[in-house]
Amino acid sequence: MQSDSAVVPDVKCGSTPCGVEEVLDMQRILNDYNIIRGKVPTQDEFWDVVAITTADEEQCKAYRKQVAWKLKRKELPVVSFHVFADPPGPKIGNGGSTFHALKQLYRLYGANETSRKRVLLIHAGGQSKRLPSATVIGKIFTALPLGDPMFHMLDVKLAIYMPFIRKMRPGVFLTCADDIEVYTLDSDADWSFTNLGFTALAHPATLEFGTKHGVYVLPTDKLDFETATFVSDCLEVLQKPTKSLMEQKGAVCCRKNGEKFTYTDSAFYFDADVSKELLEFADRQGSVSCEIDAYGDFLQALGHRATPNYINNTVNVSDVNSNLIETRMKVYDLLNGTPLHLVVLNYSRFYHLGSMEEYLFHMCQDDQFSRSMGFRRFVFSKIQSRNLLPDSSRETENEGSGIEKRAGYHEQCAYEPPDNASIQGCIMHSLLTESSLIQPSSVVEYSHFDFPIQIDGRCIISHCTYAQADGAQLPSEHSLHVYPGTFLHTVPVNVDGQSWYATVMFHVEDDLKASANTLKEAEGLKYFGQKLSDVVDRYKGIDIVRDGHRAERRFERAFEVTTPKYSLWAAKLFPLLKSRSQSFQVALDCLQTVLKQRDFAPIPCMYVSMADVAELRDLDLMLDERNELHDKLKVMV
Repeated sequence: MQSDSAVVPDVKCGSTPCGVEEVLDMQRILNDYNIIRGKVPTQDEFWDVVAITTADEEQCKAYRKQVAWKLKRKELPVVSFHVFADPPGPKIGNGGSTFHALKQLYRLYGANETSRKRVLLIHAGGQSKRLPSATVIGKIFTALPLGDPMFHMLDVKLAIYMPFIRKMRPGVFLTCADDIEVYTLDSDADWSFTNLGFTALAHPATLEFGTKHGVYVLPTDKLDFETATFVSDCLEVLQKPTKSLMEQKGAVCCRKNGEKFTYTDSAFYFDADVSKELLEFADRQGSVSCEIDAYGDFLQALGHRATPNYINNTVNVSDVNSNLIETRMKVYDLLNGTPLHLVVLNYSRFYHLGSMEEYLFHMCQDDQFSRSMGFRRFVFSKIQSRNLLPDSSRETENEGSGIEKRAGYHEQCAYEPPDNASIQGCIMHSLLTESSLIQPSSVVEYSHFDFPIQIDGRCIISHCTYAQADGAQLPSEHSLHVYPGTFLHTVPVNVDGQSWYATVMFHVEDDLKASANTLKEAEGLKYFGQKLSDVVDRYKGIDIVRDGHRAERRFERAFEVTTPKYSLWAAKLFPLLKSRSQSFQVALDCLQTVLKQRDFAPIPCMYVSMADVAELRDLDLMLDERNELHDKLKVMV
């Protein structure tokens, strides 16, 4: 069984202590952004255009709807927002998405107008398999515990690069949707984004961190470890190098105390001339039909010592096809020799929020990150104070009035919890009930519970409901219980025109990307630390609908016949039910089945996988439910 003690992800990087300056700088930046939400910013205050890319048209529609909601609620600055879907066909990577986004921008604005704009390009496609609560809504709309109105990842991405805008020529600033950089900026230093070609942010990092990211090799005569911000040339860009390669290439720096570190990548900028060159290349090339990486293929072609030696190395490419090597070579020929400068942020950190464990750690346990960002524990949420009555009871409010207090809870009021309350953790956009017990290392978002709930440590509870209006009844134990390390996420789905709900359930340490080539190998996949086949065997008597017929569930029935790879992502483990509350309750029953290794009472229904949920999702209904909860919380006092 997986450990339920705190796990510190090795992806958190930082070579400097969290000082007062960093806290003040970041909170000043976030406050500046908060001030312009719902307003038209001045020219040097904000981006002219924000472009977001998605993996497909369905995700594109989802993002556009959420951007529209945020604009309607005055949660975003009033500028031009565009969402572009990757074209159908093979996976094209964020490099291919960059080509496609540039084509769309030039189509909308024309060459002359586009060349005068400062564009923030956010790559936000993908299924977010390591943080499934972001699969349906999208990782760029991940909730974060700050701001009024509450921030999403989109708000942070819009905010944290604002200080660069006034020192930036027209061009494109490229970033990804699941990371945050915090920094102290030396505003008086001679740094800018006005050099020709590319200018990239560089951050100090441990050598271990560098083995999983892009690494910059700087000229030794340009190194300055004392200044908060300085500009340097770049000799070479390495992608996920070994420590020995870093040493060999001269990428390892050493502080006076002997500590070794390197400089790693995050976001980068390219000017309007580079945009034009990329666009002309895309027009000559036609549609991109292979996976091109904006970091691996654009940046590795740059630097005084750049060579094409990396082109045949496909270890970091998820989908290799016959066009890949030729296209990568053409990109190298296009960009090689283009200048690359670095804006080095010596007092900075890079945080990745792409997995369940990373998300939990940074939201709940990373005090350094929380102080820098101004995170709060309880954001846009309320606690209901109610009296409990037996389900069968009724009593008259005023004799002769004819007004009755119905079964369950009544005399509702709402409040925020004191610091010593039993409701701890990171609570966002949720309505809970007093007498609940939530551990400090857990996250609850977009959830509504009318009855007390006990949530143990390191849990993620997302878009879950157990409410009287949805048919929920007082639990037999007088409270609901979620065991340590559990991920629960309720999603509405549409099957043949009918609405259903699936509550997906994983352990936060489950590897949803791990796969097997055969059913026999798939038996050994780990689910809550147990063999997947053992868990499925305990679902005895449960029927599964296949081709309109019900059949006794066997292990092979947990997967589609045509499944090319067997994984937890593709395993049909989650029943479809008609209400959110019933779906949540059955998920807790399933959790008991898994953890206590006992048989699960049969429920005749259709079972779906996380892959099915991603395909069948009813995004409109999900957003309507979130908006309904938003409006309810807004009026509660």
